[in-house]
Amino acid sequence: MVSLIILASPFFFFSKKNHFFSLWKQEERQSKIDSLPAIYSTPLSLSEQKIHTLSISQIVSQCQQGLLSPSSVMLPYAKKTLLAQRSTNCLTDIMFDEALQIPSVANWGPGVDSDTSINDTTRERSLLGVPVSIKGVCCFFLVVSLND
Repeated sequence: MVSLIILASPFFFFSKKNHFFSLWKQEERQSKIDSLPAIYSTPLSLSEQKIHTLSISQIVSQCQQGLLSPSSVMLPYAKKTLLAQRSTNCLTDIMFDEALQIPSVANWGPGVDSDTSINDTTRERSLLGVPVSIKGVCCFFLVVSLND
């Protein structure tokens, strides 16, 4: 008896549909990029370049101390992400504005005092201010069993 397990995307079996879906998704993504505020297409400022050179632990530490806000970290990373997209077509979706509307990001600012909606629990988050990108993959297993 021989068993064969194949890990594949469901689109693998529908390549023509995948091609059209892919083209539609690329057009949708480009439309979102084109409609972003002009600030996303400007070169990194000196302060943004400095933020971009910080290590993850430095970003978290400075956000926890109130020296940086998560939104001030997001902008330089968004700009770099768009540059990478132009070269490599690496993005599946654009969610910069949605990220900026999360209450713990939108209400955050350097020197925020205890009277605001930002509490100690939020400040203690281990990845506070770290830009995260998640690329989902929809897969399934195909198991074929051949009996002699």
